[in-house]
Amino acid sequence: MWGDADQLMQAFRRSGYSSLIFRLRDSSEFEKVKSRIESDPRLTLEAKRETRYYAEQSEIMAKFLRILGISLTVIFSLGAIIGAMVTMYSAVANRTAEIGTLRALGFRRRSILAAFLIESLFLGLLGEL
Repeated sequence: MWGDADQLMQAFRRSGYSSLIFRLRDSSEFEKVKSRIESDPRLTLEAKRETRYYAEQSEIMAKFLRILGISLTVIFSLGAIIGAMVTMYSAVANRTAEIGTLRALGFRRRSILAAFLIESLFLGLLGEL
């Protein structure tokens, strides 16, 4: 925002400047200017490059979004796992007669489990198409 500094300070109820932005003729002189500003006992200023200033300003929001994203991911992942477990339990519960018949015919538990897993993988691949 561009405007008269005195009018803007009154509008925002400020008594002094909170930041000052200026461009150097030669950007390689930044360290000299920084040491001069920070060594002046009359000033309580900290000189930063503009990119570093904005990076520091956005750190808190980035951290908040990262924590929010991770916690939502964990919550939804747990919900998906529970949903898959309920679905699998329901599928197996509806096929108890088939499982009992296979066991009565002499199939081992591992063979039945492998058959169910292969069937579900095949159905998943078929559903993907």
